[in-house]
Amino acid sequence: MNNLNKEDVTMEKKNGKCRVYLKGELCKCRYERGYRGKGDKQWRISVKVTSAKEKIVSAVKEILSATGIDPKDTFTPKWVKDCAVGVPDGDIYINTHTAFDIPCSIKGENGVKFDLDFETELFEGAEVIIALNCKKEGIYPASILVLKNGNPSNPFEGFPDESEV
Repeated sequence: MNNLNKEDVTMEKKNGKCRVYLKGELCKCRYERGYRGKGDKQWRISVKVTSAKEKIVSAVKEILSATGIDPKDTFTPKWVKDCAVGVPDGDIYINTHTAFDIPCSIKGENGVKFDLDFETELFEGAEVIIALNCKKEGIYPASILVLKNGNPSNPFEGFPDESEV
């Protein structure tokens, strides 16, 4: 089948987008203001990637070939730059953001998926698979599948009694 259009550009390149899936641990999931606390409010998401190195390399190659993102560009995400020539030693973090709510489900027994409220029921430390929509303009989260949820944290746990302070 001929995948070329009138300009002799393959449809994959013409379309310029793809979706990749990576497994990891949710490190940050907060709704906060952007640049120095003065920008638009957005979901800030950070995932420590735990996928196999081969899968990370495959995902980065797919992103670069489908979108045409230049790994040396100033606006290319750090994890894509780092993994463009091979997966470096140490941890890899996907840091992304979106102004929109992200569909989020948890995988229950027998593979049944249940919707989770992204804001109140998803906890840091969760084992997740993150779906990333990738296009020339950027890489954004599409959805999150929770394999094992993290534990809620109480910032006031362990505080001394006021008489002790």
